[in-house]
Amino acid sequence: MDDIDNLFPSRQDRRAPEGWEPGITFDGTSGTVTAPPGDAEPDWMALLAGYLPKGLDSSRYEIDPDSVSFTAWDGWGRDNQGDDATSRTQYSFRAKIRRRFDDDLGDLIQIIRKAKPTKRTVEGDHGLVVCWSDWQVGKAGTAATADRLVDMVGKVEDHTRSLRKLGVPLGFLIVAGLGDLGEACSGFYPQQTYTVELNEREQRRMIREAAVRALRSWSRLFDEVSVCPVGGNHGEVRQQGKSFTDFADNRDVAVFEDVALIFAENPDTYGHMRFFVPDAELTQTIECSGVRIGMVHGHQARKGSTPEQKLESWWKGQMMGKHPIGDADLLLSGHFHHFVAKEISAGRLWCQAPALDSGSDWWTDTVGAANTAAVLTMVVGASGVSHLALL
Repeated sequence: MDDIDNLFPSRQDRRAPEGWEPGITFDGTSGTVTAPPGDAEPDWMALLAGYLPKGLDSSRYEIDPDSVSFTAWDGWGRDNQGDDATSRTQYSFRAKIRRRFDDDLGDLIQIIRKAKPTKRTVEGDHGLVVCWSDWQVGKAGTAATADRLVDMVGKVEDHTRSLRKLGVPLGFLIVAGLGDLGEACSGFYPQQTYTVELNEREQRRMIREAAVRALRSWSRLFDEVSVCPVGGNHGEVRQQGKSFTDFADNRDVAVFEDVALIFAENPDTYGHMRFFVPDAELTQTIECSGVRIGMVHGHQARKGSTPEQKLESWWKGQMMGKHPIGDADLLLSGHFHHFVAKEISAGRLWCQAPALDSGSDWWTDTVGAANTAAVLTMVVGASGVSHLALL
């Protein structure tokens, strides 16, 4: 630990309180680092580089700035070896470590390959539906969005355990990817290029890691996991504001092909996970415990003056055209950034998922209200849809 000695040459003269001994704990994904006693907050990245063992690149990790804590006490210290010790206030700082959202595909594959099968003793004929909608990774507020994506993992885990304590027999997980997970960089509104914070490759990388992190964690809690993405308008490849390839060329869908390939590297652990990745279709319809679930981003719905009118008119058109989504009992959509739950007719429920981004000027300018960032979840089973929650 010579690097640590160089960073804090007089640390042997400063005694940390019990429980604040300098060091690091780390499980490969998250952990805690406690700095040697000193007079001020340390250089965290230099400290991390000194503590991490050989083979681990400190640039792949970061300190959560909101997790920094400290303790202070009256003690003795000296600035340089050989100086007289003087009375002064001493501090010990502690912070949480996390992996950056910039791991490349190879790193994720290695993490998945090393995962060992978990014994799952889950029985139940109901499914938990988790809606991923309008993350718009890369727009202004990326750091806050990343924090919400990290928090989402634990919130869904806690919610699952709470539902089971209530007696809800959850056996399945359905992740509905409702589109616009990335912001893209241009072609959707005039100020976009000026305000975007990540390029498209960085956006895809961040979405991919967030998805893998969440699915890796949640897969331990369910006997079956189904992942169902659809393409959004921000996923389209555009020139001069217009899509110019085809419906199959959509980044919201392509990123799930990456995720599916990653989990395919370890079928012994993740063989209970299924990915339903569409080609050129802009909707998906699946059945879970007798409930037909339809998924659409929602940018196709244009006839009407309000989001409710637009989606209701569009869905009725799908019914008249005898398309699979027209037979859905539950319609899930994104695009309009705010939460709505509305019974269109007996036995037909429409749920509009809120965005998880850091706010939308487009939405505020359109309706005058700010959207609440959240993840929509619900339970589906033989009795229908229940336990709607915003996490």
